[in-house]
Amino acid sequence: RDQPRSRGLGDVYKRQAMLPEVSDEIPKYYPASADEEVEQYWEALFTDLSFNYPSRFWVRSMDGFQSEAYLYSFNWHPRLIGGKKSGPFHGSSQIYVHGDFDLFKEVEPNAADLQFSNFIADIWVQFARTGNPNGGLLPEWPAFTRENEAYMELGSTPRVGHHLRMPQMELVERAWAERRAANAPLP
Repeated sequence: RDQPRSRGLGDVYKRQAMLPEVSDEIPKYYPASADEEVEQYWEALFTDLSFNYPSRFWVRSMDGFQSEAYLYSFNWHPRLIGGKKSGPFHGSSQIYVHGDFDLFKEVEPNAADLQFSNFIADIWVQFARTGNPNGGLLPEWPAFTRENEAYMELGSTPRVGHHLRMPQMELVERAWAERRAANAPLP
């Protein structure tokens, strides 16, 4: 049997380009033992680098401000035309916030999508009105602190979590700390 692509030369080049400082550690945090898992591996790594880590960075930077900060992870799986399944993708949360399913022609909403859209819109309106997403029939959403690192998982069953993908966030932080140190001005 051929080696899975996740262990092939293309994978090495991608890892080196994305996080060269920790490229040898990436398979431990984003494992893929078969070709079918490679896409999930890259989606998770890309999501962590492009969304999860930056969101966590910004919410952590709110420490010391008077207003509270709230972190979320959008995990709703939109239904696509023809019944195809999709994971969350860039911009998919906006479909539900605005209830505008014409934003992505591939999405074919069903009753659950419409109900979830109303739920998300209620959260955003509450937050825009008060600076706090809590209230009404919405689940209790704790404010993020450096100690609790609370977030709301917005998916089929909204739930509170803590320390979102922390091992992966620590890996990214180590890589970027090395990068920053390497580019620091000399004394």
